[in-house]
Amino acid sequence: MIIFFTAVFCKNLVADTIQPSDFKDKFIVYKNILEIKEEAQKGQEIKVNNALVKEKNNSFSYEIILSPGKNLIKIKNIGSFRVLRMVSFPDSINIYTKRPSWAKEESDTLNTLGIIEGHPDGNYYFNDSTTKGEFATWLCKAQNLKIQELTNDPFKDVPKEHWRAPYIEAVIKAGYMKGYSDDNFNLDYNISRVEAAVSALKSEEPSIKEVVSIGFFRDVPKTHPLFNQLQLAKSLGLIKGVSYEIPMFEPDRDITHAETAALLSRLKGVKTQKNELYDFSSGYTDDKLCKINIAPEISSVEIIPKFITINTDYLLTINAKIDPAYNLDDILYVKADLSDFGNEADAKMYDDATNGDKVKGDGEYTLKFQGSSEGTGEKNIKITAVNRFGWKGDKGIKVLATE
Repeated sequence: MIIFFTAVFCKNLVADTIQPSDFKDKFIVYKNILEIKEEAQKGQEIKVNNALVKEKNNSFSYEIILSPGKNLIKIKNIGSFRVLRMVSFPDSINIYTKRPSWAKEESDTLNTLGIIEGHPDGNYYFNDSTTKGEFATWLCKAQNLKIQELTNDPFKDVPKEHWRAPYIEAVIKAGYMKGYSDDNFNLDYNISRVEAAVSALKSEEPSIKEVVSIGFFRDVPKTHPLFNQLQLAKSLGLIKGVSYEIPMFEPDRDITHAETAALLSRLKGVKTQKNELYDFSSGYTDDKLCKINIAPEISSVEIIPKFITINTDYLLTINAKIDPAYNLDDILYVKADLSDFGNEADAKMYDDATNGDKVKGDGEYTLKFQGSSEGTGEKNIKITAVNRFGWKGDKGIKVLATE
């Protein structure tokens, strides 16, 4: 059996083809979909993650939908494949220079673990400043703090309805961060490098005994109010300078998204999560079986009446049944092309116990429509079922018009 794997970034990008020899156990990909095309003998069937895939046109065609992190693929009589799907921000690689951000590895890991998120357009904007709200949310997730449904506003500028409110409340209660004297948190204000460093340090709850003698930053004198905390943070490897040549920290400058990703990646808990993420020896259990997308199959179509007389109006009823082996929850809609009757080309069919349908959700779709024919001959109707991934399956039926 020859297997061709096509990895799809998104609908707007050209797919990369992965050769069969490249697809193996312990596979790392940055795609959310693997499109599979396999040569098959007529009538052959295979089972992929308990989904039955049937031969069509001498081939199998299906998609493997990957979740962030660990995924398991089981192909009956062939074997199991452990696939790690990493999630990368689109702007982690510069579109002009093709160079990755210096914090790409850190941001990829944090993104895959669900610790950080991008903007609505999907980008992380590595050089943008991190806000207090962002940092509080990400620090909360990095340290696996429990969040609770709120009954009161944490701060005047953080209403309980704000999606970041539970995370901000959690880090405040943990003592990692604090608000301002005017009862505001300033969640949309940028956070400085020193404030981010001290907050990260507090979240590690270190012992003062962990401080070792180290060279320190020129721009953080002993008189700095946070000198001891920064010295401890540097001793623990949480913070680094802004230059390899000159030991400078720039404590009062806003911390960037890239720097935030690097800082959070140095936390002990995140290091543990990263090691677990890349560990192929554990975690690939049946609850990690990934979703298999197969084109819907319409197993049968019936129409009543099958014969009509020209120039006569009829009430026609179409019943189309989805293959019982198919996951009906994946069906987005079923439509009928009634163009040969001068009607809609995409008439909706129903499986909700209305419009002539008998049983809701049984996979049998019904459509009643008025139709007639001015000429004799076959009138073709094509039924198309579409699933939530945009894959289609169709089946035709004919009505014979006579004089």
